[in-house]
Amino acid sequence: MGRYFVRKTLEPVEENIESMSHFIHDAWHELKTPLAIISGNLQILRESKHIEQGLIEESIRTIHTMSDSLDGLLELSNVKKWDAITSLNLYEAFLDECEKEKVHLEQKNITVSLEIPKNIDISMDNKHFSLLFWNLIRNAITYNKEHWKITITFKNGVISITDTGIGIDEKHLSKIWERFFRVEKSGKNPGSGIGLSIVEKIVNLYSWKIEVDSKKDVWTTFYVTIK
Repeated sequence: MGRYFVRKTLEPVEENIESMSHFIHDAWHELKTPLAIISGNLQILRESKHIEQGLIEESIRTIHTMSDSLDGLLELSNVKKWDAITSLNLYEAFLDECEKEKVHLEQKNITVSLEIPKNIDISMDNKHFSLLFWNLIRNAITYNKEHWKITITFKNGVISITDTGIGIDEKHLSKIWERFFRVEKSGKNPGSGIGLSIVEKIVNLYSWKIEVDSKKDVWTTFYVTIK
């Protein structure tokens, strides 16, 4: 009986250790690869008699990606139970998040259609709201096509964010919440691979629900159901 009790007591600890082990392995792999790229580029530049502008630009992009990954990891670790619940006007809050991305929206000439009643308020930590929906809006911009649009709606307790972008292949839909997972790992659409993990963690904190639907090369919609 005593051994059984000890074994059951230690199971959560063992699960946490295994989870941490997987996390460390993933983080090591994710950061090791860009470091190898930068190291290789610097060796080529050291041995070359000419300045290779392309290698310099690639190294800078890689450093920025690493920085984004580290920032994302810090944000993910800091997402804890709320301690500053406030009443937020949903329309005004989304206006603020879209304003943060004004430059990126203009660069791709993307329009935002905000179809949210102006009298809807939700109770939420302001920082959690920003982290959750900024990540979804940023994704909608990053993976959207130029001169297209993003639609944000609220209906029957569900917030939806739809982009007219590259979409997500059905085989990848179940993987998008994993830390460091990116459908495209080229420099075309750079990202940390942490954003959706942060989104899922915040949604779970509030016992809400998030779902995604997508058609490759056509659109993607994220649905956040507020309970």
